[in-house]
Amino acid sequence: MMKGADVGELATRVVEEASVATSGEPVVPSPEEASATVPLADVLTPDDSSESRRPLPYRLVGGRHEAELPEPVVEVLRQVASAMAAGRAVSVVILDGELTVREAAELLGVPRAEMLRLLDIGEIPFTRPRSGRRVRLDGLLAYKERLGHRRRELLDEMTADATAEGTYGISSEDWANGAA
Repeated sequence: MMKGADVGELATRVVEEASVATSGEPVVPSPEEASATVPLADVLTPDDSSESRRPLPYRLVGGRHEAELPEPVVEVLRQVASAMAAGRAVSVVILDGELTVREAAELLGVPRAEMLRLLDIGEIPFTRPRSGRRVRLDGLLAYKERLGHRRRELLDEMTADATAEGTYGISSEDWANGAA
């Protein structure tokens, strides 16, 4: 079991290493670092058996300094610690309230031309402060959420159709051989 000071030092180290990643270089934990991050991930993971859904306050202690961590910071640390504990590389991206078209396209995972099409048809709000377009981050994230919701709806419909037809769970090989 890690002592509170050890967890605090580990949290400080994770934050420092993660902040280096803002330059674009991911932090790749060694197997020892991944193992050492497991207790931090455990500390930051909420206890589901708790009666209260209200998040507990977390405090970061370093030397003579101490600070309460706001819930959004705890959530970022939780994600970073969980990923590093699993041995995954971590990169922290700091975003402004408005993004360039290229940045927005990268965040959404689409080509720049597709992002321009989405802007032109009004799917995502943008501004034109000068000659270029700036994509509002909140609008981009809302679009991404709507897209994910729509994809889940379509998948649910496809699953329901396949279940009703008796084809759900049939392998592609069996399907090709007419086993449906």
